[in-house]
Amino acid sequence: MKPIKIGITGSNNTGKTTAAYDIVAKLRKRGNKADVAHESVRYCPKGVKERTDIGSQLWIFGRQMQIEEVMAAHEDITICDKTSIDTYCYGKWAYLKNPTPDNYTRLYLLDKLTLDYSKTYDYIFLLPIDKKIKYHQWIEGIDQRKEIDILIRNRLKEAKIKYIEIKAPLKDISSEILSILLKDKNIKY
Repeated sequence: MKPIKIGITGSNNTGKTTAAYDIVAKLRKRGNKADVAHESVRYCPKGVKERTDIGSQLWIFGRQMQIEEVMAAHEDITICDKTSIDTYCYGKWAYLKNPTPDNYTRLYLLDKLTLDYSKTYDYIFLLPIDKKIKYHQWIEGIDQRKEIDILIRNRLKEAKIKYIEIKAPLKDISSEILSILLKDKNIKY
């Protein structure tokens, strides 16, 4: 069986990690060898979220690529709770906040690396911001989340990257993704 790599993309707090773990648990119950390629953001020694810069995103991309490749070598199905698309969009967001010539060069490099790497996903699922959830004003990054969501949608469209948008409520995301995946002949029912 050819290993399958599934990317879940979207802004912060859209349910990517929760969905990834739920999908893996359900796939394992069906006898599939599956695991989550954990996002590497929390291990970044540089700034993240609203304090991110392009250097942080290059570090995150390199680390994330390593994690995904190791998982894909050991699992039949790898679920990635972040994609190279996310990484590029956070880098572009940082560039737009600080558009220096050095940052332009680094963004150009990040663009080429992440665009090429996005071709390694067999499926890409986009999780939108759930507008029904009320976020408190003290939560870091509410405006950034909206800006990243727009950047991700633009990146997918402009780069002509195939994806499936999940429009289910937060509690049904993993079930909707799983119903799509179970149509793949390489995944056990």
